[in-house]
Amino acid sequence: MYFTCFGLVSVCFITIRAAFVYLSSIKASLNLHENIIYRIVRTPINLYLDKTPIGRIINRIGSDLM
Repeated sequence: MYFTCFGLVSVCFITIRAAFVYLSSIKASLNLHENIIYRIVRTPINLYLDKTPIGRIINRIGSDLM
């Protein structure tokens, strides 16, 4: 009886923890990408975008998604 209750409580807490970690990581990822894209869009043209190929910019933004 006690082991069954302990097991069910453990499963509940593990599920809650997994959901919290999942949602936190999604929120952190969205925040990170919004900041990256905002800074790239707002950068002066002659400093970064003229010197860096567009493929390299896309690879740097998308490399952490894999």
